[in-house]
Amino acid sequence: MSESNNLKYLLIDDEKECLSELSLAIKNSTESPQIITELTGDVGWERILEAKPDIVFCDLKSPGYSAIELVKKIRSTKKLSHIYFIVILQDNSRKEKFKAIEEGIDDFILKPISSDELYPKLKIAQKFVALHRDLKESNELVFDLSSELEKSFADLTMLGRKIIETRFPESKSVIESVVETSIWIAKQLGEFTDEEMLDLEMAANLCYVGKMFLPDSQIKKPISINGEPATSLMGQVPIIARDVLQDISRFKYVTKIVYHIFENFDGSGFPQRLQSWQIPMASRIIRVALDFEELMKLSRQGVNQVIEVMKLTGRRFYDHRIVTLLEQYQAFRQISEDYSKEKAIRIDELTDGMVVTRDIMTNFGIKLVPPGVRLDKKIIRSILMHNQSDPVLGYIFIEAN
Repeated sequence: MSESNNLKYLLIDDEKECLSELSLAIKNSTESPQIITELTGDVGWERILEAKPDIVFCDLKSPGYSAIELVKKIRSTKKLSHIYFIVILQDNSRKEKFKAIEEGIDDFILKPISSDELYPKLKIAQKFVALHRDLKESNELVFDLSSELEKSFADLTMLGRKIIETRFPESKSVIESVVETSIWIAKQLGEFTDEEMLDLEMAANLCYVGKMFLPDSQIKKPISINGEPATSLMGQVPIIARDVLQDISRFKYVTKIVYHIFENFDGSGFPQRLQSWQIPMASRIIRVALDFEELMKLSRQGVNQVIEVMKLTGRRFYDHRIVTLLEQYQAFRQISEDYSKEKAIRIDELTDGMVVTRDIMTNFGIKLVPPGVRLDKKIIRSILMHNQSDPVLGYIFIEAN
């Protein structure tokens, strides 16, 4: 099918004779055009929104909306970006042409309309519309393929997780918790793009992938204790994980995240003894979430006791911000179970008389207010002032009324 076939044209001019001349010229120059005519720019705008024409001809000084006003509205509307806009001029004024070009006009044509002048302009306009359509179709195809690929990699991730769970059934609940906790903490930090969030989720699902090839006598043991491999074989877990994942191109960053989960913040971890700033943020998050789950199983202590243990060693092993956010996540879980005597608020909700139930911590690790403090105007003012240079982390927890 020719690129000129079945295109939709909108002609706007208050001179009916001009509309007739232009309509006839278009019909003589193209096959099966759909032509709409209007006398004023304001009604023309309604037609543009309704019919979404491919090519618009508009008199420079059409009543209602002028051509300049119309093209401004079109260029500021994303769904109308395909429209090719041609201005009809009474004379060949350079000043009017320059002004129109600045506003996004595509071309000009002079009255009276001549078929000889119109034909090459129509061909250019038709090629533009055809190219725009091809580009749109290509973008939609790329998007569909990308979505299918992401779905395939998500399916591959879940397959890997199922294999892990088959080999190590006890891992199922741990992995579920690690994934949920990691996503929540990452959202609170607000440092991740959508793609990075997806990589984090995949890596959390595969956090035990390096355990798959351990002997039965080792597989149920924790990978790390006190920041060191629990056994000599556990020191190989990150390396096994890297070797399993690294040949999958889409898992390039996922591999890096999983490989560095057990690095310590002070540079004493494994496998590469990375320093704090060298450890991927996603690895830091998964490490805290995973250590919490393994400590809960090993120690048989309550949530708050395990978090306190992690706080004591936090500066050595963990990013302190993530431990603080882990505590907040666990507090939210308690609140959602309806037996908590506390509630979470944002910093702009602080009011006189509230009683703090958990440390108010900042991004730099400063404890602004300990639990049990009743807030007054002076304390609140101090918190707000400090927040300007060193933001409060996440939520503030107070006694529920």
